[in-house]
Amino acid sequence: MNPSRKCFGKWAEEAACAFFQKRGYDILEKNYRTPLGEIDLIIRQGNYIVFVEVKARTSDRYGGPEEAITDWKKDRILKAAKWYIMEKGVEKFNFRFDCVFFIGEKENTKIHHIVSAFEA
Repeated sequence: MNPSRKCFGKWAEEAACAFFQKRGYDILEKNYRTPLGEIDLIIRQGNYIVFVEVKARTSDRYGGPEEAITDWKKDRILKAAKWYIMEKGVEKFNFRFDCVFFIGEKENTKIHHIVSAFEA
């Protein structure tokens, strides 16, 4: 991955944290890694633990960021989420899988939050 894309992706993850914190979510984990996959953000709101995939694109010229969340990627997120649930012993919570998309340059970015973007 080229350094400027990696930097933009890191910026998007931090912007997503700020987005959720403003809305009253607690940030539990950033870039949670397991042998089975990674989850960009794990957040909590009330009785929900939310596993969040963050995607950023400077434009939708080659497709929107939602197209990058393939069935393979969803499967990796689901496996990592199961790992997290077992590791942290949080089975009593409700769970969902959200996506946050950023399109545009940092100074002029549109954010789109999809609640329950896919099912477990």
